[in-house]
Amino acid sequence: MARVQPKSSSTDDYARLIARAVAKGRPPPFSDDLDRYCESSPREIFTAFAGATRHMPPAGKDEALGIGYLFVLQRLLEQLRYRTDCGYADAAKLIADFQADVVTRVEAGQVDARMLAFVGGALHQSKIPASPELAAASARHSNNEDEGGPLPTDVRAALGDILEACGGDPFMIVGSLIESSHAMPVETRSSLAGAMALAGIPEGRANAVLFLLDPDAAVRCAVSVALD
Repeated sequence: MARVQPKSSSTDDYARLIARAVAKGRPPPFSDDLDRYCESSPREIFTAFAGATRHMPPAGKDEALGIGYLFVLQRLLEQLRYRTDCGYADAAKLIADFQADVVTRVEAGQVDARMLAFVGGALHQSKIPASPELAAASARHSNNEDEGGPLPTDVRAALGDILEACGGDPFMIVGSLIESSHAMPVETRSSLAGAMALAGIPEGRANAVLFLLDPDAAVRCAVSVALD
């Protein structure tokens, strides 16, 4: 008997389209058609998240496709945020339900630290605050990781890797760090900024200064004290 394949949706089609572009080193082919789809299909956030989790290494074997789903997820979340800005309660509830679903999957061991950082990045880019439950789950999860967490023991080595990956661009470095730690509690982000200031690396201190632009006063205060 032939195995029944899951029905493909337009979310899958858009993710594959974006994945092909990413694999060729091209920018994601965003379009008005994609934006209209995201606006009319808000519940596809669950499909996009499931697709990213299924394909992104180490759980999956197709990073480009996983990234494709993440791009679609971000656009879906952004469209929902536009609706919340207009006062639509159903959009706010759907965002809350999505974050609750992520927390459930984290607690079930179905989402690793890397995917959790990607979700935090998608929320950050969409200007959606992480829920208290997601922030708490993220903190607990990162504390149980031996490596790859937001506050590695060897800050000097980790910062060196980040500097190299971002080509030394301070705004790119801080943007990347803030984006990946978006789902973390304020205390964790404050510790991250302070660790950069005290890492003993000139570039680290220079980049920590940019955390003075962080929207949260607690983070700004923490890095100010560390720099002083």
